[in-house]
Amino acid sequence: MKKIAIVTEADEKVASGHLMECVVCADTFRRAGYEVLFYINNDAADALKDRIPVPFLEYTGRIDGGSDFIGKCRQHFCDCYLFNLRKIENVFLLNFRREINDCKVICVDEWGHRRLDCDIIVNPMIDPYYWEYPDSCAQKFYGEKYLVLFSELAEYHKKDKVISFNLRKLVVTMGGVDPHGYSLMLAKWLPCFYCNWQIDFVLGGGFQKTEEVKAALVRYPNVSVYQNISFLYRLLYESDLVLCAGGNTLHETAAIGTPAFIFPGAEHEVRNADMFIQRGFGRKISSEQVQREEIIKILSELEDFSVRKEMSDAGKRMIDGMGAERMLDIIELMSDQKNR
Repeated sequence: MKKIAIVTEADEKVASGHLMECVVCADTFRRAGYEVLFYINNDAADALKDRIPVPFLEYTGRIDGGSDFIGKCRQHFCDCYLFNLRKIENVFLLNFRREINDCKVICVDEWGHRRLDCDIIVNPMIDPYYWEYPDSCAQKFYGEKYLVLFSELAEYHKKDKVISFNLRKLVVTMGGVDPHGYSLMLAKWLPCFYCNWQIDFVLGGGFQKTEEVKAALVRYPNVSVYQNISFLYRLLYESDLVLCAGGNTLHETAAIGTPAFIFPGAEHEVRNADMFIQRGFGRKISSEQVQREEIIKILSELEDFSVRKEMSDAGKRMIDGMGAERMLDIIELMSDQKNR
């Protein structure tokens, strides 16, 4: 098995997490000697497409309906197709396998609770609730250790994380899109209320209110604003606390050992946050409670050194940042199986 296709999507609803996971996989597989072809929806932001490290094709429409994707696959056959989408349905998989046969199929899925007729399912969710695939004969790999994060993270995981006695440096980063607008909401009052704290706002590539955030923060000398940066892990490592959503960034800050104040959005982010908290990492606020008084209350609790120290140790026990290497192991396993 020599040629691998990686298929993903990114837009305002899907955000950029799936794409970034696939970018890391593409680079990891390429370095291991595989030929990699990337598929991305044509309306994804150009800044996101610029991150793709291998040749890529753009498809129009949604893969599971009205797309030209399968036609492109006929023209560019690959030995293995790795799908990492917001949600993939079995109807599409059955049609794909009828049209594109004699290939292996891997599904990276976060939802479960349905049949998926593929060769391998990788579910990187921390919550076993999402691990149910009734009647599916695929090989299955479950758990947060399979979440693909940038390789640099593993190096930060190895570093000792120093927990400052006083909470004075924050990073606010709500993912690639921030659909709930938490960044702007916090920008309007957080730097004023905590004028002695250094606060870094990191905005994602798909964030739509960048100029509004910058306008709200321009008068604060204690604030920096970044977007599409290559040094996020350094900021996370150097900070005392990270305010983040319940997706990939939560895993990243846990691996680094920086405590997290979680602002989960979708239901799966809420469950994700609950599992992290159950295992000792993070504090969260529900969407119904996102108001100044409640945020100040939780930040006050997180000023306690012992709370943050225990949280840091728990996070580093949970996440090691080696998900891409485990995905490569799965590719090698599938290659061995195909060659038998």
